[in-house]
Amino acid sequence: MIKKVVVGGLDDDGNKIHHMLTFVFSGDRKTNGYKTNYIVIDSFDMPVDFYEFVKNEYGVNKKRIINSIPIRIAVENE
Repeated sequence: MIKKVVVGGLDDDGNKIHHMLTFVFSGDRKTNGYKTNYIVIDSFDMPVDFYEFVKNEYGVNKKRIINSIPIRIAVENE
């Protein structure tokens, strides 16, 4: 059923989210004009706590807690 899982993505404002997961299911939907090869049909946040390390302006890794993972459900667009 699941053709592939895409790790990472962009939020609605175009910011990178390294911990986003997109589950792409096989399908026969055909749509023109999309830059990706899948169409997102649902999205939600999965509550979970984990740490992420991000470099600050001095190049030092700082730990921050993430409270949820963005999940997207998509159908392939080929």
